[in-house]
Amino acid sequence: MPARDVVAWTAMIAGYTSCSHHSHAWALFCEMVRNEMEPNAFTFSSVLKACKGMKALSCGALVHGGLSSKACRDPFMWKMHSWTCLVVYQRQIRTSMKCLEEI
Repeated sequence: MPARDVVAWTAMIAGYTSCSHHSHAWALFCEMVRNEMEPNAFTFSSVLKACKGMKALSCGALVHGGLSSKACRDPFMWKMHSWTCLVVYQRQIRTSMKCLEEI
């Protein structure tokens, strides 16, 4: 990429995600963070979709950690952080319910 700004990174991540190349989107997001580029709300949204597509809760948790630190400064990010928490907790509740049903 000639111009490596947050818009270019996010466009590439979103493109990979929309074409179901989730692992490529995740790798690009990791590279973005290593290059000290700060993701925005659209980046977080795209990479979380990639995590979902990979069924990688641990990757989603890493993104969530970055999201929660940014949420303190941006009201939109706070809403996104809250939504992500709800999704994670919902999954944990479903897993717990499944275990209880099996007992």
